[in-house]
Amino acid sequence: MKFFIPLTESAEEAEEILHGIAEATGFSTPSPRISAIEFTHDGRRMMAIVGKPLPEAKSMMILMFLHHKARHCYGAYSVFRNDPEDLILIGERDVIRIEYFDE
Repeated sequence: MKFFIPLTESAEEAEEILHGIAEATGFSTPSPRISAIEFTHDGRRMMAIVGKPLPEAKSMMILMFLHHKARHCYGAYSVFRNDPEDLILIGERDVIRIEYFDE
């Protein structure tokens, strides 16, 4: 599957949004682009997937993943809201598996 952000109209628009959020937050855009991360949280296994609701989210989330080397974590962001509750940080040591979009 090719990289996408749901409800964007083109690959260019998706890349523009991804880079804008990365620049604003200090996270980097990993290559290849991440489509899903399986991780542990409070002792439970969870899966966050681009375009799917995040488990236990308070609202529907459309995810994209960014990486922060200094913090050693991944961030999953909502495209639609700029709300701290719509951001999760996944520590590198909590990651079980990462799936990628096709390049």
